[in-house]
Amino acid sequence: MTQEEDHSLTDIICPNCSFDIQAEITTTIRPADQALQELFAGTLNQIICDQCAKEFLFETSLVFKNQEGSFFIFFNAAIAELGWEKAEEQMQLALNASLTELEVDDRPECRLTLTRNEFIEKIAIHLADLDDKFMEYLKYHIFSQEALDRNKYNLLYDFSRSDNQIIEFSVIDKETGEIRHNTQTPHEMLEQIKNQLESDDCPVDIDEVFSGLYVQIQRLK
Repeated sequence: MTQEEDHSLTDIICPNCSFDIQAEITTTIRPADQALQELFAGTLNQIICDQCAKEFLFETSLVFKNQEGSFFIFFNAAIAELGWEKAEEQMQLALNASLTELEVDDRPECRLTLTRNEFIEKIAIHLADLDDKFMEYLKYHIFSQEALDRNKYNLLYDFSRSDNQIIEFSVIDKETGEIRHNTQTPHEMLEQIKNQLESDDCPVDIDEVFSGLYVQIQRLK
């Protein structure tokens, strides 16, 4: 894969006064970067207009990659309106074009996210050394056990309140974006689900269910 620049000098139009701004915009994030902490704090690519002093976040495509370059997470809100199926298809075509020089076994594992929250969550799950495929299946289990309506709510991994004993998810109202409450699940439950899905007699193939770039609960019916 071609080497990305960590930053790019970008022309930005202030949304308040239409003043033309030039700013250094972060496009690539690695685990040790200060940009990662800014992303978690909600201040990454925060711009202050030189003309009117308006402060705003500049939304751009982002990529996270681990130190080994073996795992990439892409954030591309620009294609989110296509729906995840078409967005995934478009992203896969772009990746295929950029990875042609690499053998299949040498290609990095990649994920596509379509919202900033999805992007942050995927990074946090990776840094916690958790498998996002099993985490999405755990969400599916929680929705079923707690009788939550998937049409009304999202579950988002709360890395600030999780530890090696408990996994917490925030229950978020899709319409308002508000956190309704948090749900706690013992790590043992994740291990039980993992063991069940990896057993020979399990009818569900987790790698087949999450075979694409977009590893989210939306793939589960």
